[in-house]
Amino acid sequence: MLIPISHNIAFFEGLGDYKIAAFFHHVVSGEVTKKVFTELNKKGFQWEIYDIWVTREVNTREKIWLLSMELGARIAPTRVAIGMIVFSLAVGGVLGIYRQKYLDSPTTTKQGITAMRNDFGATFPDEKNKKVSQAILAVFRSASGNAKLQEKQITQEQEAGVLAIKAYQDKLSQFNPELNFKYGIIESGGNTYKFLTCDVADKLLLQLENRPTICRQLNQNITSIKQLISDLVRELNADGKDVQQAIVNILRVYSQDRQLSLGDITQESDRGKEAVKAYQIQVVGYTGSSVDGIISNGQNTFKILKCHVADIMDIPLPNRPQICDSARL
Repeated sequence: MLIPISHNIAFFEGLGDYKIAAFFHHVVSGEVTKKVFTELNKKGFQWEIYDIWVTREVNTREKIWLLSMELGARIAPTRVAIGMIVFSLAVGGVLGIYRQKYLDSPTTTKQGITAMRNDFGATFPDEKNKKVSQAILAVFRSASGNAKLQEKQITQEQEAGVLAIKAYQDKLSQFNPELNFKYGIIESGGNTYKFLTCDVADKLLLQLENRPTICRQLNQNITSIKQLISDLVRELNADGKDVQQAIVNILRVYSQDRQLSLGDITQESDRGKEAVKAYQIQVVGYTGSSVDGIISNGQNTFKILKCHVADIMDIPLPNRPQICDSARL
């Protein structure tokens, strides 16, 4: 049974643990109540907690005071500034000014993702920000199991976004227990950022020149598929997208999985492995432990799939591997 986060707020406030309560306030509503800030003996309007900047709620009088101080210091005596702000309140403009100035500052995660987009744009000019954004979103949707997750929920550090990042970090921690991850955020240059860079590059089938050493090495399927696509584009003089689609279509047929994607295959997901296993049994003729769901460069599954793609595209394959003659193509 899932417990609403709002219940957690009341629970921790009841225990007197106002630091955790402040964090949950930030996750749920984007700001912390004045009561909690007071209990924490904090002054001002922002405070860093668990590496996240949280903002205290403010009332109308405080908004007027904040703007009067800023405007008064820049363009007029405080009395004149207050008069201007009262006029702005009358026309409804002050709330928009306040929110833009004090509440909509970039989050740590938004800065991290922006930096990542810039990195990919500089390294791979053809990779548009939209494709990078889609790959980032796909990583977190997969990690969290939340197919409806939106990018703004991640960049604005909303509840669903924070939980998705945490789910991703939990999976990383399983294989990298010695590393530390900042809870629920993506900090430019941090461990989460580095792993995410690798995963995005893998999803886009890009080879990073300076792949972060912290990342695991590319799995066999992604390196083999890259090589297979490269070989077929060169040897068949074919379009890369057509080759990719042919590979996916072949494995969809033998696995009877119409939803199979190239990412499932290259990322060695359970779905991808099952598809490759089905192909190994029905076409390659593997049995027993040989059926591993892995496409290894230069091995029989690789060679036969290469021939199969050429046959599907109806283009003669130069130097056709002899093993293909005994396969069930």
